[in-house]
Amino acid sequence: MNSIVRILIVEDHLAMIEGYKSILQLLMPEYNFHYSIATSYSQIESLIEKSRFEFDVVFLDISLKKSDEKIENSGIQAGQLIRNKYSDIKILILTSHDEKLLIYQLLQEIKPNGFLVKSDFGPMELVLALKQLLKSRNYYSERVELCVKELNNAIHYLDSINRKIIYLIDRGIKSKNLPKYLNLSMSAIDKRKALIKETLGVIKGTDEDLIRAAKLKGLI
Repeated sequence: MNSIVRILIVEDHLAMIEGYKSILQLLMPEYNFHYSIATSYSQIESLIEKSRFEFDVVFLDISLKKSDEKIENSGIQAGQLIRNKYSDIKILILTSHDEKLLIYQLLQEIKPNGFLVKSDFGPMELVLALKQLLKSRNYYSERVELCVKELNNAIHYLDSINRKIIYLIDRGIKSKNLPKYLNLSMSAIDKRKALIKETLGVIKGTDEDLIRAAKLKGLI
């Protein structure tokens, strides 16, 4: 009798969902997969509130459409909620994002068991990652492993908030708008930016100089 594996796919693109199902059906016929789909943070909350969160593995895409949800980065928050509620559940992040600071943030805040960047992996690597997770082993793609190695050499002096400031500035967010994304006052953000610039050696530099220095150190 085939082993049953219960998978929650947190993804809002039907083509991706069907693609994952087809790959697993074709390349892992020894398993009997039972799928559930969630396309928003609110659906994750509902499953948890109704005590219906009974899964072996979660496929998590962090880039969920906002729809009517007033939640920034709802995919990331969904991952954090799942990890906080179910510390033993196996989470496999599948994302198109390859920004180093974001990858580092996800590893720190969600602590996924597996991590693949969509542009890099094919069917066989998805299967390999899932098989490793089912054996209670972690699996990170080559790009993620390289990212972690590079950042570990450069990031020890920047806390999570400072890393987020760098990430937001690199994404084009103006300094005056940073308080909308951070639970900090403008004066607190300015102090942190000054510390970041000092750390990166651009004390009198602009935000562009900050980002340039961060890229040279492999932070972005």
